[in-house]
Amino acid sequence: MTATAADSSPSELQQELRKRLPFDTFEEEVFLNMWRTFDLLQNDTCKLLDEHGLTSQRYNVLRILRGHGKPGLPAGEIAAQMVTRMPDITRLIDRLETDGLVKRTRSEQDRRCVRITSTPKAAKVLAKLDEPLRTIHEQQMNRLSRTELEQLNAMLVNLRKSNTPSSDAAE
Repeated sequence: MTATAADSSPSELQQELRKRLPFDTFEEEVFLNMWRTFDLLQNDTCKLLDEHGLTSQRYNVLRILRGHGKPGLPAGEIAAQMVTRMPDITRLIDRLETDGLVKRTRSEQDRRCVRITSTPKAAKVLAKLDEPLRTIHEQQMNRLSRTELEQLNAMLVNLRKSNTPSSDAAE
């Protein structure tokens, strides 16, 4: 049996959520604590992205394409590099193309291959977002020391590795 979160006094998260009963397990509390933290941290980022007509997924695609430069990438490769899983990458790319942020180019060597590249409009949007996002992230993390951030990062990597399906490990 796993450890329970029910010691004597309500936990910080239990109080925040106004949860009357303790969590079933400590692992459940940790999971919900990460979820709650992510939700709070993403608010400022989502507001900023929304001001520029982007969602976090659309922003992620544009960042991936910016990182790969001129040759662009096939949609499947973009999907593989997304921070969050995106089952319908084609529809996401369609919306970005409609907004003039990406362009599809069919390969002259292999007409079946379509590469996605970002447009100058996308580059301008990303340039406007770079500094404000950097500031948001610095403000969000400023309560933790560099050592604590490194420890948190290592723990998250370890947790993700231990929960990666075997099909993803081969990618």
